[in-house]
Amino acid sequence: RASSCPAQLRDFKIETEGLSVKQERERSIADLSTEAEISDGLSDGSGSICGEQCATFPEVPKGELRKSLSTRARAWRPAAQACEPGLPAAVAMQFSEVVAAAKLALESSGFAASVELYQLPGSWQLQAHFRPELSHLATHAMQLAQSAMLQAAEQSKMTYIVGYAAAPFTQKLMACGFDAQLALVSDESDACWDLLASGLCRRGCACRWRHPSWQAAVEVSAIFHGASA
Repeated sequence: RASSCPAQLRDFKIETEGLSVKQERERSIADLSTEAEISDGLSDGSGSICGEQCATFPEVPKGELRKSLSTRARAWRPAAQACEPGLPAAVAMQFSEVVAAAKLALESSGFAASVELYQLPGSWQLQAHFRPELSHLATHAMQLAQSAMLQAAEQSKMTYIVGYAAAPFTQKLMACGFDAQLALVSDESDACWDLLASGLCRRGCACRWRHPSWQAAVEVSAIFHGASA
């Protein structure tokens, strides 16, 4: 479609089509010769390209090319550390209601001398202190705290205790107390109920249901003073 090309392009196309294979080869050889002459003009005769700009780079002494590393040097750490792990304020408020219910149950039981609550980044610790004469009631006090947490989670709109239908609490082996895992569920329509109800999802990464993005651990412990339980 030469008629659709501009006049200059058509003339160039006609001239190019008129060249024979031999003429094309000679033109390529001429172009290579020109590039070689330019390269020779920049070379200093030793085979390396050199010019006025080369003289501006100072020579680096051989001894300073690499310095030995000290085995006593401290590990490098970035100047800007990542943010402390934690929960958004709205999420922490939802979880704190369930934890507060456990604290209130321990205080209202009359068995514990005092109850202390510690909020850490992403978790809570609840410690109930018992006098020696009431230490045998610590197990019953822990059961009251568990019932209060389950009831508060049931009344909550978005907070669940993971494994609430199977084993929501993990008893401590070497101490009196238990652990629980709270989860925030903002949309129940696409939540993974296997994980929420039983505490385990066997589908792993292939699960098409949403797993809670925000979770928090709750540790409830009984502290004995004087005689042991």
